Amino acid sequence: MALYSAKTTFRILLVLAWLIPTLNFDGFDRLARFGNLSMRLPQHLYFAESAASLILSLAATVGLWFFQRWARIGYLITVPIYIYLVPLGWIVTGATYIRLVAYLGAAIEGAIVAMSFLPPLAYLFSKRQT
Repeated sequence: MALYSAKTTFRILLVLAWLIPTLNFDGFDRLARFGNLSMRLPQHLYFAESAASLILSLAATVGLWFFQRWARIGYLITVPIYIYLVPLGWIVTGATYIRLVAYLGAAIEGAIVAMSFLPPLAYLFSKRQT
């Protein structure tokens, strides 16, 4: 019974990891400030890397959903890149609740990684699937 609730909790955290950033949506002003984010890289390169990190993060999340062995390492690699690039211009502003949402998102990401490497879910990732 504990394994069933751990699987359910893990999958809820995966869904929340993708829903939490939507709470930071501040309308179309985000698109207007997209140019400010591309100061580190040329805008077309930033957009391409952001889109690639988004696709890889989604693939790793789907792999985690189905308890694929490769997904744990893929998630560890893609999530920091995804968070650094902040695909398509997600901006954390100075509002207190926005900061709280960002910290909550980071906590959820950490819980996902921890749960995927620790028992009882680690066993599901180590099983050979045919």
